[in-house]
Amino acid sequence: MAAGPEDLIQIINSAIGRFSKTGVKTDDKGLPTWFADLLPVVCSSGIGNCVIADPSIRYDQLHGRFILTAQARNFQLRTSYFVVSISNGATYAGGWKNWALDASLDGTIASGNRADFPQVGFDRPVARRLSSAGTKCLRAQRCRRFWCEDF
Repeated sequence: MAAGPEDLIQIINSAIGRFSKTGVKTDDKGLPTWFADLLPVVCSSGIGNCVIADPSIRYDQLHGRFILTAQARNFQLRTSYFVVSISNGATYAGGWKNWALDASLDGTIASGNRADFPQVGFDRPVARRLSSAGTKCLRAQRCRRFWCEDF
């Protein structure tokens, strides 16, 4: 859950809901609907072969905006994306912009990595995305990789 000046936004693994500060639900959407503009990229073989999961929502009080992160995986094509949605301002109703970042690339090289529970943190100049990326590992190996990107 994230609290902005006018909104409480609650997110579960499949949906996002907007509540007033008095607790009245005023909107809800499934994550596939929320990220509908990205589905041709992240779920190109059809939504039945894809899942958008591990969502997280934060309110960035330094910049006055909400930031939603999740992962999108296409099981048929074995693709994986970080999906990010950032509000245009301090309110839910002010509009949002969505992005898809290919988690299977290491720079421009296909790596076989996949997104896993993306999170976001803040410092004064920028919001940063921090996530671990799964890799193919032997049990004895430590296989955690982290990315940090500026928005």
